[in-house]
Amino acid sequence: MNYPSETNAAGKEPLQTDQKVQVVVAEDDASSRFILCRMLGRLGCEVVRALDGEHSVRMARMFDAPIVFMDLNMPGTDGYEAVRIIRSEPALAKLRVVAVTGDVSEKAVRSCAEAGFDALLPKPVRIEDLEAELALARH
Repeated sequence: MNYPSETNAAGKEPLQTDQKVQVVVAEDDASSRFILCRMLGRLGCEVVRALDGEHSVRMARMFDAPIVFMDLNMPGTDGYEAVRIIRSEPALAKLRVVAVTGDVSEKAVRSCAEAGFDALLPKPVRIEDLEAELALARH
């Protein structure tokens, strides 16, 4: 699992503005969702919003997005359960799922890896880290 200290955005080719990448953002907090979606929009992404884990799984099934940015603590189906569901479906096996959380404790990092997340980004998210994750999802 990648963690920002292990991922260096330097040297990554910038996203082309004429290439719209569809991404799913699962975040129940309106202000956090707004900020994350705004940054992804600045990077040339078309953002599909999900308000909880169950909704994010449905959006991942419906849209051809190569990546999901997912909060961990959401009502109903949380991020951990949502990523387990995604990993259990062969059609979604190559989907990159990135945890976005304020909890960067060793326990949280370990739990994310065990659940099936590909990476973890701490809040507040840096645009450079989003760009690096998008580059990884495209390869």
